[in-house]
Amino acid sequence: MVGVDHLKAVQMAENYLGNWQKSTEVLKNDKLPAHYEGSEISLPYQEPRFANLPKLVHMQIAFETEGLLSDDLYALATLQKLLGGGSSFSAGGPGKGMFSRLFRVLNQYPFVENCMAFNHAHSDSGLFGITISCYAEHAQYMAQVASHEFAKIMEADSSKGGITTQEFNRAKNQLVSSLLMNVESKLAALEDIGRQVQCQGKVTSVDEMVTNIENLTVADVRAVAQKVFQGKGNGLQSGKPCVVMQGDKEIIGDVAYVLRYFGLGNFSYSMH
Repeated sequence: MVGVDHLKAVQMAENYLGNWQKSTEVLKNDKLPAHYEGSEISLPYQEPRFANLPKLVHMQIAFETEGLLSDDLYALATLQKLLGGGSSFSAGGPGKGMFSRLFRVLNQYPFVENCMAFNHAHSDSGLFGITISCYAEHAQYMAQVASHEFAKIMEADSSKGGITTQEFNRAKNQLVSSLLMNVESKLAALEDIGRQVQCQGKVTSVDEMVTNIENLTVADVRAVAQKVFQGKGNGLQSGKPCVVMQGDKEIIGDVAYVLRYFGLGNFSYSMH
């Protein structure tokens, strides 16, 4: 509360909230666990709504993660910052990840209109992947561009595209900066506390989060990438890719073949 005497605020809290009793009842979780399949779906191409907009095709390639309660949470968040991304048109000043790997894709491939990493973490599962859009006449290159970026993350030799110390430290600094800025608002901090209690039954302090990020190594991120992108190691990660595309599938080509070529995915099943 702003502009309220502290003793008055305490008195009001005691009057209106002081009679609350701690519940000893254990809430039963009757939700069914998430069931990840991994598959491929192709949607028909859609003409742009306005005549002056470019004709684009879209693709998202994602893999299963363990979600919010996993020890891999911080490594995946750092990896998302490292991959970064953006669109070919970017208004505003610096600080938008223009040195990230996927932003460099925009500079290297003029036909790519948008390329970004995403990390959707839920209580019992999640998705990590890349979304990419390009001009329709270059649709056959989308899967190759995205897959190459996935594969380079797992390369141990930085001279062959593996993670460098400089970009790794930059990604960690960006993640810490985003975290600290997000909790500057008291309302956002309160919402975060509520979500943490709902998901994990406790609150992890900002200092602890920052420490977890700072303690990460390049090897940690590489190992998590192998778990997620190839299904190596224990955990929920099956390594099964999930592919969504919008455009002419005949032009886009065989995405599963491209993923296999780059050593990605677990294909002990059918994607179709």
